[in-house]
Amino acid sequence: MRYGTIIQPAEAAPWLGNPDWLFVDCRYTLGQSGSGRNSYLQEHIPGAVYADLEEDLSGPVEPGRTGRHPLPRKAKSAWKKAGLPTDDRPSRPPHETQFEATFRDDLVTDSAEVLRNSDKRVLVDSRATDRYRGESEKIDPIGGHIPGAYSLPFSGNLTDDGAFRSPGELRDRFERLKRNSDTDVIIYCGSGVTAAHNVLAFAIAYSEMPKLYAGSWSEWITDSKRGIARGDNRAGTAEDSVL
Repeated sequence: MRYGTIIQPAEAAPWLGNPDWLFVDCRYTLGQSGSGRNSYLQEHIPGAVYADLEEDLSGPVEPGRTGRHPLPRKAKSAWKKAGLPTDDRPSRPPHETQFEATFRDDLVTDSAEVLRNSDKRVLVDSRATDRYRGESEKIDPIGGHIPGAYSLPFSGNLTDDGAFRSPGELRDRFERLKRNSDTDVIIYCGSGVTAAHNVLAFAIAYSEMPKLYAGSWSEWITDSKRGIARGDNRAGTAEDSVL
């Protein structure tokens, strides 16, 4: 069976121990680089390996050019609530294999395209609204957002227990962007990480993929010629977009 977006604990559990399946734990907390690995060592899905955001899932940072997490060239809570087993021992795959990734370059965009297609795209900022407004920026050296972007914090994709909202509820969030059928939706955040959460939510809602601006805000601000906006700007949906 093929899974296009997310998989439920009860669907994943039967595949534990199957050599053709690999569970990867990617937990990470910004500003606390070791917390994800420590959580993994305390408890994880049996057989899961750990992939670190900065060591394993990001390319080299080039100061003044790239964002904080360049592209390389709460799931466990639901697992436990389902009464499924966990482990505290580091895991290794049962046999070594070579994973061949298939990249979709058409789904990734850069700052030049964001600037060039300003009249044919909808920009979505996935960060918390205070960072979008430039009121509380504690991670990047400059606060604010890309001019014209809507604020749609990724946290609004989840219910109180950490599960993704239904496709209908997610569509309600994205419909507020007032996009046209031929409009590109480009999603960014601080460094391309939580933007992927909104990319996934969009795919669940519409069964199609938006574009990811992987460099995101931390790359955008490396060039002083690029515009910066603060306050609500065109994010009239910022507050009520968090369902």
